[in-house]
Order: sequence, then C-alpha cells, then structure tokens
Amino acid sequence: MDANEARSLFLRAYRDSDSRFYDLALRNSYFMADIATDHSRDVIHYHNDSAEWRAFSLIYQRFSGMVLGYVETGDYYLLETAQAVARNYMSHHLQNWPRRGIGRDADPLNGFAILWDYTGAEEYFEFAREFARHIALTIDKDGSYLSGAGVGPQMGCNALPGTPWNGGHLLNGFVEYAMRAPDVPTSWLESVGRGLRHIYDMLDEQGGFMPAASGFVGRTHWYLACRLGDPELIERTRKLMDNILVDANDPARKTPVFTGPSAHHMNNYADYLIFYEATKDTLPRTSP
Repeated sequence: MDANEARSLFLRAYRDSDSRFYDLALRNSYFMADIATDHSRDVIHYHNDSAEWRAFSLIYQRFSGMVLGYVETGDYYLLETAQAVARNYMSHHLQNWPRRGIGRDADPLNGFAILWDYTGAEEYFEFAREFARHIALTIDKDGSYLSGAGVGPQMGCNALPGTPWNGGHLLNGFVEYAMRAPDVPTSWLESVGRGLRHIYDMLDEQGGFMPAASGFVGRTHWYLACRLGDPELIERTRKLMDNILVDANDPARKTPVFTGPSAHHMNNYADYLIFYEATKDTLPRTSP
C-alpha cells in the first residue's frame, strides 16, 4: 500500500488544474486511512498481506498522501491516522539502529517532511534530520550501500547489495530532508554524492539507464546534482533524464513502465518526469 501515490496525484492536480487527479488523490487518501491502515497496530498493510500474517514493512509506511488529504479537507481523521503511523515508524526505526542497511524504508521520510510542513511539530523535522544522518552513515566510501528487500521491520536481517532501484529510494529520503534544511553537513552531502555516482555507475553497466529505476527518482538526481554543484553529476543527470524522456515518449512503447503489482509507482514516475521536463532548462550547463 502506498499513500505516496496520493501525494503525486495531488501534485499533478495542482500543477495541471485537473479535477480528475484531485478526485483520485482524495479517494486514495481515504482508502489508505480506511482500509490500508491497521488501526489496531498503527501500521500500513503490506501488499496482498493477510490479517493473520501480522506482518508489516517499514518500506510501505508511506503516509504523505493522507497528510495532504487532511490539508485539503480539514479532516483530522486523516491527520491523526498519518501521525499514528509516523509514531510507530519512528519507534521501529530507532529500535533497529544501528544497522548497515537502509534502502526503500527511507521513502516514508517525505511523509515526515510534509507533517512538519503543515503542523510545524519539530519532532518530525528532528526525526527526518536524524534519519538523514543515518542514511549518510550507511553509504560506504566507494558509494555502495546495503538495502533491505523483504517483509518486516527488522531490515538489517535481510540486507542485500544495493541496486539503482532501492538506492533511488534511499537518496529520495535524504533529499526530502535536505530540501528543507539549508545547513546540511558537508560530510552528509559528500556521502550521498558518492551514493549517486555509484547508482550512475551501476546504470551504465546495465546499458545507460533503466526506466523504472531511473525515472522514478528523477527529482532526487536533479536536486542532488545541483546541490552538490558537481559538473560531472550534472551532465550525467541530464543525459540520464533525457534518455528517460525519449523512452517515455516513444510511440513504440505499448505498455506503461509500471504494471501489475508495481502499478502503484506509476503516478510517482510520471510526477518526476513532468517535474524534470518542466525544469530541465534551469539545470546548470557545464558545456556548450
């Protein structure tokens, strides 16, 4: 289950003034609160799970869309549900620290950032800062990282070598904090810069880019490359994202990048591509 989908739908509605996306976003917000959230445990269900499993994953505690649903409706039920999930997430993450692997379970950080945006509660910003520090610490000197890949809150027990896909989620969480903090320590930025180079190196080994792994984190790449001010990263970012736009607009592509169980990523993917396409001319150019 993924309430970040509602966030992307709301952003699309705001940008395009399209009520269809707004209605879908609002429906998704309430679906996540009514059905996807287990209110007896304050957790968001794992995909296709069953009540008797008693399983959940930090990866899918993505509640940002419920916060935006509250902003739009004023319904405290949506806000309180998101806050309950957030408190549970904080508890489990801190109980599992220190650990070597953080990957897709960094994705819910955008929910904490949005909670801080609209409630002003410093506990959410402070947790995002602490989590950003954890992300920086888990990236090795060569830019590699380990990422959890399964069900359950104890992500360190199934840490696997990082891929471009889960690395994008990892850095996306960091960016959600960094976009709101002007005083990010230089050592943290240098660490995630190594991680971004490592992602690009892995993508190069796989033919230059993977639409699913690359476009989904386009906003992350764009922001980090510019924040770091690294000419090489800026050029690699431009090349990567332009390739993805060509692929997305290719009339020969008959099916969406994300289908089936992965379809919940499609709105995030589209949101990031639209964001890059609208802002790519503002990327600093390092060559004619």
